[in-house]
Amino acid sequence: MTWLFLFASLLAADPAGAQAVKVKLGSSLSPPALHVLAPYVALERGLFKKQGLDVEIVEIAGDPNHTKALLAGELDAAVIIGGTAVMVSASKGAKIRAWLIPNPISPFHIVARRESATTLQGLVGK
Repeated sequence: MTWLFLFASLLAADPAGAQAVKVKLGSSLSPPALHVLAPYVALERGLFKKQGLDVEIVEIAGDPNHTKALLAGELDAAVIIGGTAVMVSASKGAKIRAWLIPNPISPFHIVARRESATTLQGLVGK
């Protein structure tokens, strides 16, 4: 559950007796993809509440759209898979911070039947 690092600064406070901190968390569009299910599981199992967080998951398509929403103040945090949009924005002076980019290499794979192609070039036009 490496996604918890997104909330490192929020978790530093003791949640006991305190009012829950409201957090708008951007995530992929429904149905959520397997690689971004952790926040949905945490919400359903009450893990955020145990840490004093009142999390609302806002479904948004694409990392660049997550980044735009973060910069506009529409989100407090986001589950962003690649992180390229965040890194480019930060390099241009945007006030945005990435705590963890869990997949610096894409988790997606190209799969084809052996008779279809044995190289990427062999997939061209198919």
